[in-house]
Amino acid sequence: MRTKKSIYNVLVTIVYYIVVTVIGLFLRKVFLSVLGVGYVGLDTVFANILSLLSLVELGIGPAITYRLYKPLAENDHKTVTLLMEVYKKFYRYVGLAVSFFGIIIAFFIPYIVNDPPIDNNFELIICYFLFLSSTVASYFHAYKRSLLVADQRQYVASIIDIIFNIAVFIAKVVILYFTGNYILVLIINLLRVILGNVFISIKCNKDYSYLKSKYKSDKKSIKSLAKEMVVDIKYILLHKFCSYIYASTDGIVISSFMGVNSVGYLANYNMIANVINNLFMQCASSIQSSIGNLVNSVKDNLEPVKTNLNRLSYIYYSILNFTTISLFCLLTPFIKLWIGYDYVISTSIVLVISVNMFVYSFYQPIANIYTVLGLFKKDKFTSALAAAVNLVVSVAAVVLLNYYYPDSDKGLIGVYFGTILGSLIYFIFRTNIVYKKYFKESPWSYYKVFFKYFVITLISGAITFSATYFMGEGILWFCAKILTCIIIPNAINVIIFHKSEEYKYVKNLVSKILHKKQKGNE
Repeated sequence: MRTKKSIYNVLVTIVYYIVVTVIGLFLRKVFLSVLGVGYVGLDTVFANILSLLSLVELGIGPAITYRLYKPLAENDHKTVTLLMEVYKKFYRYVGLAVSFFGIIIAFFIPYIVNDPPIDNNFELIICYFLFLSSTVASYFHAYKRSLLVADQRQYVASIIDIIFNIAVFIAKVVILYFTGNYILVLIINLLRVILGNVFISIKCNKDYSYLKSKYKSDKKSIKSLAKEMVVDIKYILLHKFCSYIYASTDGIVISSFMGVNSVGYLANYNMIANVINNLFMQCASSIQSSIGNLVNSVKDNLEPVKTNLNRLSYIYYSILNFTTISLFCLLTPFIKLWIGYDYVISTSIVLVISVNMFVYSFYQPIANIYTVLGLFKKDKFTSALAAAVNLVVSVAAVVLLNYYYPDSDKGLIGVYFGTILGSLIYFIFRTNIVYKKYFKESPWSYYKVFFKYFVITLISGAITFSATYFMGEGILWFCAKILTCIIIPNAINVIIFHKSEEYKYVKNLVSKILHKKQKGNE
């Protein structure tokens, strides 16, 4: 059942991400053609302001989800009900805090938004408050969504989100073409958030009817759980804040030392890389609840968790082996076809982008176990260390490389070198914590697994790149390169691992899925 729910979550997540990406691209084109670039810029500025305000929420989401795994696995309705009451109160406080800070920022909007497409300041403030209202509304009933995620039923929320996103997309396009009214678009967006949360809340009330039980009146237990939660949130907040710094320094460093044009060139590559990486991360997070259920179902025998970790690591490697090699071999040819030769950067930079994706993404199975165990207190300084190393090494490397190679883009390599080191710190330190605190053994066995998969990916990548390097340009040759990237890495994977337990498990799993699909079509 655990595997079945994981498959549902992953498949629906993929569909959701594809729908949202396609809708986003098409809606951006409609925005530009009807309202112009000024409104797109205004949208972006408001989104950036409210992303800053969302820092208030950091820490609550993970603290909510990991505490629900055990009572859900044990059908402990009382604890689930009490936890949900605590979460409801916390999210209400978050909504009020975001509202408060959002209202203060409203006084500065005319100064923050320089040369807006709206001449009337009152109308500009109305647009901002509609944006703010959508953000605040998302925090009410958000705790119900967390319950679905923790109970391995994220696909239910995702299906509801897909339906509402499609409906709202149609409504926005109609409004833009027939009225060109930006305020109406924002009102539709607010309605989407409210109605989506209401539908999810109704679904949860129906499926988890015990949430209305008498346990809700146990004020003493609720207060005690709230105190425990505050401790968790404090540590998670530290990690999340440092993670924000870790993820946000590259562009600043590049802009400061190499100019904003370098950021622009790199942004074209990162845009494609981030689509792949975000889809992968969404799929990874969608199976976290199943890992949480497994971890809280086993007692003293941890072998099922180890087996699951080994299988997941092989699955992650198999996907990353294909996606990172494809990224390395196809990214520049795609840029040439998409926007032209003038926007191409060196192959060595594409290599470090691909390597960083492999290192950071491969660590996610360990990250999932780390999160569901709630090991935040055991890991106070990893995020701070990763952020500091990334920043210091990036700055030092870019300064040195710019000094010795002033007219090249080699400084970008230095920036990504710092990022890769930061990713390695996350992987090494959190693997160490999970193995020593949970498995009660040395982490070196897992380090060897990572090194093995990494070396095989490097060798597969070298062979695949050599095969595609001498191919020509154009659409047909690009299709030939895609085919090469599909065949070579996956063929090497099968040749090396076809006798392993992990490969056999994946093969049987895929066979079962295809068999069920075939039976369903008969």
